[in-house]
Amino acid sequence: MSHASDLLYALLALQMEFLTREQLVEGAGLWMKSPGRALPEILRERGLMPPERDAAVRAVVDLRMRDAGPESAMTVVQGSMDAGLCEELMGLEPPPGLAETLAALVPRDVKPVTIVAPPSGDRYLLGEELGRGGLGRVVGASDTLLGRRVAVKIVLDRLRADLAERFVREARLTAGLEHPNIVPVYDFGSLKNAAGQERLFISMKCVPGRDLSRILRALAAGDAETRRTWTRTRLLMVFQDICLGVAYAHGRGVIHRDLKPSNVMIGDYGEVHVVDWGLAVAAGVGGAAPETGSPPRLTGAVDESRITHEGDIVGTPAYMPPEQAAGQLDELDARSDIYSLGAILYEILTLRAPFEGKTPQEIISKVRNGRVEPPSTKATWARAIEIAARVRQGPPDPPSVVAPPIPADLDAICLYAMAFRKEDRYPTAMALHDDIQLFLEGARDRERAAKLLADHLAAGTAALGRFRDLAPRVDRQAA
Repeated sequence: MSHASDLLYALLALQMEFLTREQLVEGAGLWMKSPGRALPEILRERGLMPPERDAAVRAVVDLRMRDAGPESAMTVVQGSMDAGLCEELMGLEPPPGLAETLAALVPRDVKPVTIVAPPSGDRYLLGEELGRGGLGRVVGASDTLLGRRVAVKIVLDRLRADLAERFVREARLTAGLEHPNIVPVYDFGSLKNAAGQERLFISMKCVPGRDLSRILRALAAGDAETRRTWTRTRLLMVFQDICLGVAYAHGRGVIHRDLKPSNVMIGDYGEVHVVDWGLAVAAGVGGAAPETGSPPRLTGAVDESRITHEGDIVGTPAYMPPEQAAGQLDELDARSDIYSLGAILYEILTLRAPFEGKTPQEIISKVRNGRVEPPSTKATWARAIEIAARVRQGPPDPPSVVAPPIPADLDAICLYAMAFRKEDRYPTAMALHDDIQLFLEGARDRERAAKLLADHLAAGTAALGRFRDLAPRVDRQAA
């Protein structure tokens, strides 16, 4: 089958209710990553299309392709493709020909959105790509006007024009958040691509360094240098900076909705920035975001899967609160972000996400269930597995290589932030920050007391050793 006939097969299966929307997108995601394979084959392998259903859909596909040709054949499924589904599939980065086919299937009754953005000419010299998402890509760039390095987020070429509204929202919301722990926006406008088409962009501070997710993965992998540099105390201080940035945003009536380790940049000189405010919405502090919801749809890979609702991306399963996982978007407020902060703290303590699974659906089901395993329990089990693995491989490393136990105070703080009901969580991000501060101050007091005790013990041991050395001489002199 060709790309067009594969797509026709999947959309017909959706139209005939042989596939759910989630199953179609999941299969399409695997298809995009395996260009040499056919989509029907992937769906059959996953048990989503039994032989009798597969035969029925294939018969219709063959008939349409033979009688109407590839282009006209697609009209039979035009009603199955809405803007939201198109965006989900576009976010999987289809090849150019397939992207054009998808765009042509979307109903044309969507009103175009006109975004007025000043052209920026040759001000920015674009460089290497730093990252990519469903709506845009981030590249390193040189600002020739001010002579500084910046990060430029550019709308992807293939996206529909009406989706530019999101970009404008991100630019406006982030530009209004002037805080040391929120990445600052410098500029907003349009750039021309190689074909001369205008593309919206946001110019931001470029933060040389790495995101928190990469640091935690290196720690979990046992990287010695990372373990030496990134102690638990230092990570907790980073977490406090995250809380400060989020608290400021909440004070300005903005909720992030996608807080996670990969959205925290840590610079080479210790600066901490909360980034990617593309999913943020303006809402009254303690009030609801201006959206209504139904159960969300899952797309993407397991670790970075995102939820789409009527074409809007609204979070990442492993770090989102239960109300967000249930699609209750009108219930989201500042305390929803606090849950996500608790999930970040959980991973800092355990080096694992609070919820894990083989598929996004499995993760989201666990989030909805609301049972959070205490960090100390998960960490203890992880340490046991690590030690057992080291024993099998050879002599175990010193115990200091294994992450230290998690104190009960940190357990309690984390579980308080991740309470199932919003009403049972920390009332503000500052309150969470302050409890971490109290823990750190107590930890420092305990460390000082332990050091003092160790110093006294060492002095006493040395004195005892000297006494034992001198005792025989004293006895001889006395005799």
